Amino acid sequence: MDAELRPHRSLSGPGFSVLFGLLVLMNLGVAAYMIAQGAHLVLPFLGLDVLAVWLAFRWNYREGRRAEYVRIGAEQVHIASVDAKGRASHWVINPLWARVVRDGPGVVLRARGDQMRVGAFLPPKEWDSLAAAIDAALWRAKSGYSPSTSRTE
Repeated sequence: MDAELRPHRSLSGPGFSVLFGLLVLMNLGVAAYMIAQGAHLVLPFLGLDVLAVWLAFRWNYREGRRAEYVRIGAEQVHIASVDAKGRASHWVINPLWARVVRDGPGVVLRARGDQMRVGAFLPPKEWDSLAAAIDAALWRAKSGYSPSTSRTE
């Protein structure tokens, strides 16, 4: 198994530009109307509104840079987790010791008293299929199955 897990982002970069442009235009229209009515203090609050939306999307896209890599082979299970700032942490174990547990968000791999949670940022509907895929890959690794080799008996 060689899987790359990334958080889902439903709005692309160009989509964000269109959405943000429409928000700014709408706020400018409301601001122009309010200034014409004599409510000059509305403009700074509409600016704060635009700033808050921009900051929220910036944080969201930064978190979208997270990634987890799950590689399961006959000799080792290697999990690499890269946070939004690009810092990586690695966990390497023997597949014979690993087992999959569904406990809370994501999937937990346990081995000899240690554990690593993967896929916590995925939608809850995908947790069970991820657990099944990892469990199947662990079973193949434990039984010595390798798709690149063939057995002749």
